[in-house]
Amino acid sequence: MNHDLVVELLREVRYRPGWTVTAHRHPFGSYILIDAEVLDSEKWDDALSVEENYRRGNTTRVGVRACVPPQHETYNELYDWLEWRLGKVEIHEMREFFMVGGKPWNSPHKRVQPKHDYHVRKDEQIGLWVAYQHHDYGLDDKFGPVVATAHTMREAYMGAIQRIVEDDLQKGIVGPNG
Repeated sequence: MNHDLVVELLREVRYRPGWTVTAHRHPFGSYILIDAEVLDSEKWDDALSVEENYRRGNTTRVGVRACVPPQHETYNELYDWLEWRLGKVEIHEMREFFMVGGKPWNSPHKRVQPKHDYHVRKDEQIGLWVAYQHHDYGLDDKFGPVVATAHTMREAYMGAIQRIVEDDLQKGIVGPNG
């Protein structure tokens, strides 16, 4: 998808108040910048209202850059991808604010994101690249089951991605446009 079309399509996008999504050029196409001032879980004061926390500057700036996948050719593909990407930002923020006993349960800054987190490394014994699924949410260096083996690192990662798609299809997860 060319950059001018991405810019044009993003003109139609509205998200949360105070959030912006803009397109920028890079040598291989476009990237988006998701920008917002959000409450900071480490500065949050439980004794104050949301509005007062904002007024006192208990915030942080979200500035997420993501390359627009070059294979997207239609507005549906771009909007589906952007909705998914915004969801990843929201999940990150949720993990910062979900507290148990006054501490983040699963801080995105301390632990690997649960589920479908893969590690790829070269297994010298068999001479192949191997993709492992973490089964312990990254709390130590243990690896979960092997989900793909390949002759190159890229092929191993692609095998892991294919596994995610297959798992989601088995669960009946489909995109908003089928």
